[in-house]
Amino acid sequence: AGEPPAPPVAQRDIERRAAVRGLLLEGDVRAAMLQVQKEYPKLWKEDGSVAFHLHCQQFVELVRGGDVAGAMEYARAHLSGYRGLDA
Repeated sequence: AGEPPAPPVAQRDIERRAAVRGLLLEGDVRAAMLQVQKEYPKLWKEDGSVAFHLHCQQFVELVRGGDVAGAMEYARAHLSGYRGLDA
């Protein structure tokens, strides 16, 4: 009457990725970023293109939501450091 066995690593990884994808499809980029930072900290720190693309998506969501001024401020704060990145 213990806990069911943990799913294989590959299955857990698929579930984690699906959760991040779901957040992105809902437009909740900030939550997706937090999830990636939590579940894949090494990837977040070592692969700058992951953070860059998620920051770009947050910028797009702000523009899509009509907050152009907020999008510009977000870009200044979060995207300006990526100049020269070959994403």
